[in-house]
Order: sequence, then C-alpha cells, then structure tokens
Amino acid sequence: MTAATVTDTTGMASPALITAVSRLFAGAPGAGRPTVGIELELIPVRRGARFRSPVPVEELASALHDVPWIAFEPGGQVELNGPPEPTAAGAVTALADLWRRAADRLGTIDVGLLPAGLDPWRANEQLGLQLRSPRYVDMDRHFASVGPSGRSFMRQTASTQVCVGLAPGAAGAAQWRTANRLAPVLAAIFANAPLHEGRPLSGNGRRTAICRSADPGRSGHGLPWSGPDPVTEYTDFAARAEPISARFAGPEAVDAHLTTLFPPVRPRGTYLEIRAVDALPLAEVASLVTMATVLLADPDAGECAAEAVAGSGLEMTELWDLAAGAGVRDPHLRRVAMTVIGVATAALEGFEPGYLPDDAPARLGALQRRVTNGQAPGDALRRRLACRSR
Repeated sequence: MTAATVTDTTGMASPALITAVSRLFAGAPGAGRPTVGIELELIPVRRGARFRSPVPVEELASALHDVPWIAFEPGGQVELNGPPEPTAAGAVTALADLWRRAADRLGTIDVGLLPAGLDPWRANEQLGLQLRSPRYVDMDRHFASVGPSGRSFMRQTASTQVCVGLAPGAAGAAQWRTANRLAPVLAAIFANAPLHEGRPLSGNGRRTAICRSADPGRSGHGLPWSGPDPVTEYTDFAARAEPISARFAGPEAVDAHLTTLFPPVRPRGTYLEIRAVDALPLAEVASLVTMATVLLADPDAGECAAEAVAGSGLEMTELWDLAAGAGVRDPHLRRVAMTVIGVATAALEGFEPGYLPDDAPARLGALQRRVTNGQAPGDALRRRLACRSR
C-alpha cells in the first residue's frame, strides 16, 4: 500500500481527495462568535490495591449505559464528548456536568477517571486492543508496522480536544494558521504526562513525543501549516499519508482515509479540533478553553499571538521538540508561552459577558503565574501519584 492509492496516475492528489478536503475547510455560516465544544479522554482506574489492573470496556459501557455523549478509545479510555455550545462558558459547564454523571456511575463499580495525558502504569500489551472494529484492527496493525509508538498512541494516551467553530473563507484560513502556530505552545503549557508504565519521567511531554513518532506521515507535527491555502496544504499531507489498509485506499475511500490522519489541529468542516493537548483536570480544561477560544474567536488577538510565536526564533520543529521534552521549563519556550497568555489576557475585555467563563481573568492570571514558575499540570500530577509509582 502506498500514498499513490489516493492520487491519480500523474501522482497528483485525486479529484475525490481534493473535494473531500475542501469540505473539511468549508466553515460554519453566521457572523457571531464561534461555537465551542470539548472532548476529554480520561483513563479509567480501579480504586484501591487493584489500581494497576485494566478495566475492560464492556464493564465501563455497562456502568455508563444511560449517560449520553460517552465513547471509548482503543485502550479503554473513556471519552466525554461534550456537545457544541454557543459559548465557551457553556461548553465548560456541559463538560463538568457530563464528567460528574460519568464519575457517579463508575463509582458504583469502584472505578475512577484519571485526567492524565498518558496511562501512568499499564503497558499497551497489558491494556490490549479493547475495540475490535475493522477500523481499529487495521490501525493497530498499521501502527505496529511503523514502530512501537503507534500502539502506545492508541492504547495509552488521552487528550483534551477543544473544538472551535471555523469561519468560512479567508477568516477560517487565518484561524487554521493561528491554531497550528499555537499548538506546540499549548501542548507545553498544559503538558500532563509525568509517568509511563510506573516510571516517573524527567518531563511532562511524553504524550506529545508519542503522538509525533507514532506515524510521522499522518501526524503532521513537522509541517509549518503556514501557507495561504490550507486546502492545498492538507490535501498534499493527506495524499502523502499511506492508507492504513486496502479498506482505506482508493477514490471511494478518501473520507475514511481522512479519519485516520491525526495532526495537532484537525479540520472538521464547521470547526477546528485542537488535538495537541493532554487530558487535564477540569480547572485546567477551563483555562485551556478560555485561552484557545479567545485566540481563535478574536482575529486580531490570534494574529498577534501567532506572530509572537513566529518571531520567537524557534522553528516549528524546535517548538515541538521542546513541547515533547523540557516544555515550559525551557526559558525560550517559557517566554513565548508567557507572551501568548498575555495576548489572550489583554483580549478578554473585548468579549461580551457570558461568552467566556466568568472567572476568565483569574484563570489566565493563575496560568501566567504557573508558567512563570516553569510548571505544567504534570508536575502536580507527579506529586499526587508519587506514592503509587514506587
């Protein structure tokens, strides 16, 4: 199987692929503030002495059968799919309510939900492939052929995905460029993966490192995503990515092929899905959503923040290297992160009451103080889990 299966006989992207990618960047009609949704993947953990034992998806599904907006990931991660809301404040509230309902149900079977970017204790072989649909079986086989990180990506990692409404046309293209420029900075600010298979790590960016190396041809972390035409850029990216199996090859399968691409920011037709950030506790989710929404809903603030990143002297590859390693402990990345937070804070006054969480200024102020100290959420999680990692 080669990338040529989504190209024509000249090696150019097929018309079907170009059309499908164009739909991904169509944008949402309307002139108001963008809608906001949050998807949060959480790691199920048994309480008490059995905390290292996996929790089968069947057991989770049975306990959560009457809770809406729930899905599961291949390693058994529980995904809370908050519906799109007209405001960022509403999205945070909806997620909090959904998390509470899921936690209450799972409490009846003595299972908790851990917000961490990487399963702290279980190896991917121990977790296994818990979802056996043809798509996941093909993905699992493909990733295994690329290297060890692919199965870790599928089974051990968990993310916070912020979904912000995409404007049509040039405004949406600007949002796309801004989101991609900011993605490694957000990944570093909110890094939350301090343990791996029972071992404390020196940094918090291991999930980012795993996502980058799972299959570089379909992750796109090394691409600048800075051109004027995102459709052309993304079509070229999709055409180069090897289909994971015959089921995902050929002009009739281009839509399915596109679902197997996992860039840090993914276009979804009417919204952008920022996928670069680790799973987070609710307070950090609210800070992330506030910051990301401000910078994608206010074009001037977004452009200013993106220019600050571009003018930092760090190439995108260097930014991703730092996000996967030292993160905000690195003084160069820390300065960039503080500037971006400052831009978002200054832009808050331009938003009408009720669109952002009421405590948005306090949240971004606390975020600025944390980053100034070179701290990420993983530092607090490391302290919390230290006794169990021994």
